[in-house]
Amino acid sequence: MEDKTILLSLALSMLFVILLSKLVSISKKPRLNLPPGPWTLPVIGSIHHLASNPNTHRVLRALSEKHGPLMQLWLGEVPAVVASTPEAAREILKSQDLRFADRHVTSTVATVSFGASDIFFSPYGERWRQLRKLCTQELLTATRVRSFSRVREDEVARLVRELAASAGGAAVDLTERLGRLVNDVVMRCSVGGRCRYRDEFLDALHEAKNQLTWLTVADLFPSSRLARMLGAAPRRGLASRKRIERIIADIVREHEGYMGGGGGEAAAAGKDCFLSVLLGLQKEGGTPIPITNEIIVVLLFDMFSGGSETSATVMIWIMAELIRWPRVMTKVQAEVRQALQGKVTVTEDDIVGLNYLKMVIKETLRLHCPGPLLVPHRCRETCKVMGYDVLKGTCVFVNVWALGRDPKYWEDPEEFKPERFENSDMDYKGNTFEYLPFGSGRRICPGINFGIANIELPLASLLYHFDWKLPDEMASKDLDMQEAPGMVAAKLTSLCVCPITRVAPLISAPGPYLLPNNILEARPNPAHSEPEADLFLAISLLSRDLAAVTFSPHTLRLPDPHRPPPSSKMKFISAYLLATLAGNPNPSAEDLSTILESVGAEVDHGKMDLLLSQLAGKDITEIIASGREKFASVPCGGGGIAVAAAAPAAGGGAAPQSEAKKEEKVEEKEESDDDMGFSLFD
Repeated sequence: MEDKTILLSLALSMLFVILLSKLVSISKKPRLNLPPGPWTLPVIGSIHHLASNPNTHRVLRALSEKHGPLMQLWLGEVPAVVASTPEAAREILKSQDLRFADRHVTSTVATVSFGASDIFFSPYGERWRQLRKLCTQELLTATRVRSFSRVREDEVARLVRELAASAGGAAVDLTERLGRLVNDVVMRCSVGGRCRYRDEFLDALHEAKNQLTWLTVADLFPSSRLARMLGAAPRRGLASRKRIERIIADIVREHEGYMGGGGGEAAAAGKDCFLSVLLGLQKEGGTPIPITNEIIVVLLFDMFSGGSETSATVMIWIMAELIRWPRVMTKVQAEVRQALQGKVTVTEDDIVGLNYLKMVIKETLRLHCPGPLLVPHRCRETCKVMGYDVLKGTCVFVNVWALGRDPKYWEDPEEFKPERFENSDMDYKGNTFEYLPFGSGRRICPGINFGIANIELPLASLLYHFDWKLPDEMASKDLDMQEAPGMVAAKLTSLCVCPITRVAPLISAPGPYLLPNNILEARPNPAHSEPEADLFLAISLLSRDLAAVTFSPHTLRLPDPHRPPPSSKMKFISAYLLATLAGNPNPSAEDLSTILESVGAEVDHGKMDLLLSQLAGKDITEIIASGREKFASVPCGGGGIAVAAAAPAAGGGAAPQSEAKKEEKVEEKEESDDDMGFSLFD
């Protein structure tokens, strides 16, 4: 009994010593001077303060006005700090940039972003530096971005044609149209062309982005295994990632097949796309980090996820603000139309000197930066910021939306005044901390040039070709300007507007070439001789079912309505000739598709891209002359073309042939077309 008493006394004494030592050690620790913040609740911390408004950046600005420029929050058990003034932003993004160079990665983000192995979420270190260097020096250089000008011009011309076709007073969903435009541009720049996986991939990407929008229980309590086990978000995130991974792998395999075949879309139109560059570097080797298939997947994921939604979002906000501010709309349209007077299409060379247009873009990015809180940073070590202690592991938000509306730095900050950027040296490089639409420091957005290029040309084209009004006599002041919740502050409701054509595009859908009644409405280029014969050459090759074509002052008739259809090669050459003779000196693949589809012809995009690459730089007169000569030698009735004004054709042409004769003639026609091939362009 005495032994038990002694043991109990020893145990109590040891417990007392342990508790005393803990108290002493705590008393010796310096008290932390955390930034001020709103009151917290047990377990959930500050979460309840964020529930008042789905737009977190607005809530955080209101809270910071009460608690100061650097504010402490607790997101469950995760410490968070919010910087809401230029001074606080400068401390984090410049003065102590290295201490905040990591990204805050939640369990959901880690799952969706391939284990945080991409450029956006990778921890700061050698691997991230090499990935960023790869992007900035190989994929997103100013030269590389300029090399995609034809892609942007093609896609914008297509959008303008679509809008012109619907410009009869009906409203169009500009949000949907611009989203599709930017997605197609990014797709073509990334993988060389539109691919059959586009819609599936964009759906998977949208699903993944939605999962990154909201905090889950596992994100709020990362130390809890139970929260991770019970949460469904990681499982959904993994499913999204696997789906994206599979689609990108299929795209890569398809692209490698094109390259290996020496032709088709990738070789002809996409030889300089991001994927081709990455595959070339992978094959050559010698890069600081090996270009593995995994790296190709994550870089393409970054291009698609970071390069599409933000540019489309900014353009929608620009158009919405211009409609709300008619004075600015009138001024920017006057600048664009004066600079481009007499042109039928807008090119990137045309917009270099449009200074007010660029001010409109800057002002929109001030009011509606696509990422209002940037991608969250993470404190790598406990440090002092503005006299306060910021703990290691703290999630750090920079409220760039609040910076752009700070009345201390901006006069009338809630008004849309592009003139405020006149004679200003503010740019997108992150050196003026009251204006950081793309961030600053080591983690500044690497795709600024690419993003701005995807905004300027579409915007200039929309303002040049069309006037804009709201449907149903809606007043501009009634336009809904609410923001959608999420990492990207998009417009909550779609922007539905009515385009009114002021400058008609060169080619407008459904196509000015061949209308349903087979009447040609093409404008021959006066620089070419014999335009009527050249046009008929193109048309007669294009469709055997065209009974008559009216081209003032001549009526042209096909001599043989039963002749077999032309080969695909001849169809493409014919469509090319027809486009150039109608006044389009550099027809795109989309222009040729418009012509061919108007007569029900099937379109092989790979062969068409090959044709365009072979025609590049050729003199159109040489192409026409050689095409006419070759056509005359084809035994398909070509030599019997009759121009009605000179020698009127008689009625319906040759009598029907026997089946055997027809088959023989089809074979002969195919052989002659194959003989013609592309020898002219070899």
